[in-house]
Amino acid sequence: MTINARRFRQVITYQAKTQTVDEYGGPVEAWVDFATVRASVVPLIGKDLLASMAAQSTAEMRINHRYLPGITSAMRIVWDGAGYEIVGEPANVHGRSREIEVYARKVGGGA
Repeated sequence: MTINARRFRQVITYQAKTQTVDEYGGPVEAWVDFATVRASVVPLIGKDLLASMAAQSTAEMRINHRYLPGITSAMRIVWDGAGYEIVGEPANVHGRSREIEVYARKVGGGA
């Protein structure tokens, strides 16, 4: 089974939270770009939304893209200038390491 790359029309960026030290020696948390990929971003409506609410609590969208190792639920996604929290663990579609499916919800204040 091949992946239809034409589905991946959006550009998203995964960011990982890191901790650095400020000029006074205090800890500072910051988001650092992990990877930028082309993806399919689909708002959840109707029965998809109901299914995601049961399995993934309050997911608002489903994001699919080519497989990329290292993606975790501790990361966030930036798409179209807004930040999105990953809900649940990213799924390796069909367990074949070709595609990842992520459910996400918007976080307040943008990126």
